[in-house]
Amino acid sequence: MTTEDIRVFQRARPFRPFRVTLTNGEEFDIKHPELLLVGGGMVYLLREASRHPDQLDVPVVHAALTHVVKIEHLTSAAAPPVDRSTV
Repeated sequence: MTTEDIRVFQRARPFRPFRVTLTNGEEFDIKHPELLLVGGGMVYLLREASRHPDQLDVPVVHAALTHVVKIEHLTSAAAPPVDRSTV
């Protein structure tokens, strides 16, 4: 993965949330372009705060770009199909 590959997702207008997957299987949902920094061969991912007070989260994870294996847009849940026979 290159810096430019990630910046295409980060700088898209309008911004569309996306997921970054690392080689260790960790996934990061980037719901705002400022939750990610990229440069110097590294990617810095801001982790959202945990909803569980007993969990200790590392707020920023950094990884070499070579550990980014996939970037994909997050899809919103599709609305259930409407049964037109009852309308």
